[in-house]
Amino acid sequence: MEGVIKLTSQNPLSLLVKFGIMAAWNATCAENCSGHGECHNGTCLCEIQFDGEECHTPNLSYYVAFASVFFVLALVCLIQLVMCVVAEYQRMKAPSVLRACHITTQKLLYFLVFLAASIRGAYFTSPVSGSLNIIP
Repeated sequence: MEGVIKLTSQNPLSLLVKFGIMAAWNATCAENCSGHGECHNGTCLCEIQFDGEECHTPNLSYYVAFASVFFVLALVCLIQLVMCVVAEYQRMKAPSVLRACHITTQKLLYFLVFLAASIRGAYFTSPVSGSLNIIP
């Protein structure tokens, strides 16, 4: 139980000294955990997007997992959109690709989800973009 201070019924001055020592322990993290975590007893507890002893390295498994999920979602939506166009093309008496591609609510929603998921997937493929702070 290293680093644990036992509190007893001592005079208030000794308690202040002990709490001062504890505050000094919390201030020993390098560069305040790079601004991406919290310092507890000299150890950085990083945000999930960051890794390492000083929280300055991007957590690549986090970014790969989220990018993969969004790219798979985008692919599913694209496949569904193509299936809608093909099904409409096959139902036509006089088949026309241009008429099969006319906008319907279903096709529009598939396209919008495909677009949004692709943008989110692209965002998560670049760990550096997540650490940019824009201050007005």
